[in-house]
Amino acid sequence: VMLPEGGFGVVFDEPADQARLRRWAEDEFTAEDEVLAERWRSASAKLNLDASVTEARRSIKGLPKPTTLSEVSAQVDRYLETGRQYHFVCEAMERLGFGRSTRDKAMLRWRIQNHSSFRRFAPYTFIVYRTIMIYAAGLVLGLIGTRSTNCLDLEYLFYLPFSKVFCSGDQFLVEMAPVLLEPDQLFIGREMLRFDMKAISNVRKAETEVQREAVISGFSSGPNRPFSHALWNLIPRPWEQKERDLEFTEEGEKWLQNQIKQWTSTIEKASEG
Repeated sequence: VMLPEGGFGVVFDEPADQARLRRWAEDEFTAEDEVLAERWRSASAKLNLDASVTEARRSIKGLPKPTTLSEVSAQVDRYLETGRQYHFVCEAMERLGFGRSTRDKAMLRWRIQNHSSFRRFAPYTFIVYRTIMIYAAGLVLGLIGTRSTNCLDLEYLFYLPFSKVFCSGDQFLVEMAPVLLEPDQLFIGREMLRFDMKAISNVRKAETEVQREAVISGFSSGPNRPFSHALWNLIPRPWEQKERDLEFTEEGEKWLQNQIKQWTSTIEKASEG
C-alpha cells in the first residue's frame, strides 16, 4: 500500500486459522465451521491404529517389558532413532492418510536433500507418528486403557508442539502428556487451574488494597493454595504486570515508517534478483 508520506507499506492478511480461532473465542460459529467439524469427527472415527499396534509390538519385541509409559517412550525413541528412517517416513505418510501427490513430493525432497533422519526431515509428522507409536505400545502392554474415546483424545496431544502450557483433567491425557512434553513445556491439572482462576478473579474484583491483600492471604494458606505450580514462577500474574504506555510518539512513528521502507526495499531487491 502507498504511504501518505510516499513509499510503500506491507499489509499481512490475517491467517485463516487465526481468524477462525478469534471467532470461536467470541462464540461466533459459521456453517462452514460446522461442516469442517463434522468432517473432522468422521475422519477421526475412521482412524485405524491396527497397523500402529503391530509396529509397536515389533518395536518392543525382545526388549525388557516396560512397566511405565516413560519406559515405553524411551524404547520407542530408541526404535525410531536406530530403525530405517526412510521406512518410517513412508509408514507415517501412509498411516496418516497423506495423498499420493504429497507423498511423491516428500520422497523427492528426501532424495534430493539426501536426508537420513525422519525427525529432521519432517519434525511435526515425526512428533505425530511418535505419539501414536507410544500410544499403541501402551495399549499392547496394557499401560493404557482401551476406552474408545482415548483414540479421539489422542488428537489433543498433536497440539503439544504449539503449546507452552497443557491443561487437562482427562485421566488418559494426564498420563500421556508428561512423556510427550518438552523440558520447556508445562502441564497443569484441570482442578488446579480452576482454583487458580478463581483466585485471580477474586483478586481482580477486590475494590481496595486491604481487600486485595486479604483475598491473596486467604487463597495463599492451606495445602491446596494456588500458584504452587511451576507455571506461576515462569508466567507473571496478571495483576503484577505494570500498565504500559501504548501511545505511539511521532518519533516512533517515523522510525516504524523508515523500517517499513527498508524492508520493502529489501523485498523488492530480492524479488528482482
